[in-house]
Amino acid sequence: MLRKEITDGTFATVDMLHQRFLVMPRNSPLPPKVEEVEQEAGSSDDDDEEEEDEEMGDAPTPATAPRERLERVVDEDGFELVQKGRRR
Repeated sequence: MLRKEITDGTFATVDMLHQRFLVMPRNSPLPPKVEEVEQEAGSSDDDDEEEEDEEMGDAPTPATAPRERLERVVDEDGFELVQKGRRR
């Protein structure tokens, strides 16, 4: 409907929709909501973290077998043939 009106040179519906848009309330960003958390007397989050921390050692390296190289296959014209990799 809008497309037909615009091609005819009539902009009444477009103007009406534009006016409705201008009257709509703007969405203003709300301030972030901050909640205070009360801690019990004598407890501290920092103390709990220190007790839970454990020394992490180095991760063991997986034993990997050396890859076997595929031999180059050259055809009679001197071009190297493409070979599929071997499945693991």
